[in-house]
Amino acid sequence: MDESNQPAGDAADFASLSHPSDFSGTASSEYGAGKSTALSESRDDMRIERARELLASFSRRTGIHAPGDSGRRYLWTDAFAVQALLALSRATGEKRHSADAFRLIDLVHLHLGAHRSDDPRVGWISGLDGPTAESHPTLGGLRIGKPLPERLADAPYDARLEWERDGQYYHYLTRWISALVSCSAAVPRGDARGRFLDQARELAHAMHAAFVFEAWPGGPKRMQWKMSIDLTRPLVHASGLADMLDGLATFASLEAACGNAAIFDPVLAAATAELRAMCDAAGTFATVDPLALGGLLLDVSRLVHLISHGAMVRDLATDRLVERLLVDIDRGLEAFDRSGALFTALDRRLGFRELGLAIGLQSITAMRAAAQRSPALVAGIEPRIDALARHLPLHTRIERTWLDPAAQATETWRAHIDINEVMLAACLLPEVVLESAMNASVSTIASATTTATTSATTTATTTATTTATTTATTTATTTATTTTSSRSSLSAIGEERTFSA
Repeated sequence: MDESNQPAGDAADFASLSHPSDFSGTASSEYGAGKSTALSESRDDMRIERARELLASFSRRTGIHAPGDSGRRYLWTDAFAVQALLALSRATGEKRHSADAFRLIDLVHLHLGAHRSDDPRVGWISGLDGPTAESHPTLGGLRIGKPLPERLADAPYDARLEWERDGQYYHYLTRWISALVSCSAAVPRGDARGRFLDQARELAHAMHAAFVFEAWPGGPKRMQWKMSIDLTRPLVHASGLADMLDGLATFASLEAACGNAAIFDPVLAAATAELRAMCDAAGTFATVDPLALGGLLLDVSRLVHLISHGAMVRDLATDRLVERLLVDIDRGLEAFDRSGALFTALDRRLGFRELGLAIGLQSITAMRAAAQRSPALVAGIEPRIDALARHLPLHTRIERTWLDPAAQATETWRAHIDINEVMLAACLLPEVVLESAMNASVSTIASATTTATTSATTTATTTATTTATTTATTTATTTATTTTSSRSSLSAIGEERTFSA
């Protein structure tokens, strides 16, 4: 048996690793030059070492290091792996881990930015060729990395099979944008930083043009849940509320990162404004799915960080959105805790879904510290954040469960070993949470940037989709325009969805 599939670590010491993460002294510090030292000093060496083992196992198996299969790519897993590797580099001071993160970025673009080997189409999804395609690997989006080809246009829909079929997921693409922004913050100012931000911006342009549509001409904007590999047709007609929130938090964070690099993107600003309007008009965000709850926690934490640092305009609608999210998350966590899901037999549970919740729970203390930067903001939401804090013991329970070698020996763990190992490593490195919340370096953004972004948000909304790729090539612009036209008459069915990783 391949030793990389064996549970990491010994049974004797796993319990000692399972303690709530202490964010004191890290979340309240300025996110900037002193960040690395503060984060590294706050971590327990045993947790870092366990995370290192998990990521080394994943890297060997998936070809980041020889002799694994470098084509074994899955966008969600790889996005978290990038951020975990960067966090490990900061925690240890070892640059080889950040080098692995940058290599993983290239591998994902090479494999998931191109058509599948069993697809009659060849080359890059964007339709570009040669050096131009290599310079713009995200312009056509990125495949999920599912085992089966996407459903053909004339094939009947099969809900069970669709989970295994390829395509593009919105919430996977937002996760990849976060990974790219994290990489931009991990390199010195210069061409490399600009390249990562450009790739993130081009992906944001492409996905917004393809996934967002009018429910009817002149009607409210909705969002498709799953699109074809070439972004020309929806594969699942559903509109996920969590997707639009994830889009808002991600695009706003990307805007802040661009502002810090003196990059102004009116198309991105307009897309952010559309997502903000969609979230303001949305119904409840409540869910009992653990992975979705973890995602909601990370998203609201990002919003609070952006608002408290002045990188997002704070107004009555923003306050209402944040408070509504905190209430819905609290209700969801209460229902999940009472469901008894964490007492179900291990072979009937999916570790990565629960670990996603554990990662999100670790953002609560950091979110409170960020809110305290703004007296008016903290006065309105601190009681809500305190209510969430009572659920923090769930993090310890989940982490302790999946650190146990007996849990890692179950069939369900081994069947999803890549995503399970990466999510557990990310859980052991709470820097991943802080990076997700603050990778825009928002504390250094000048107030003039915020003013400019606000102005652009007001004036550019109507042109977001039609100009989505004006920063790229003429070929890409034509592709985006065709995609926008093909989806103009689509309608959404349903308002709920569960994260699928």
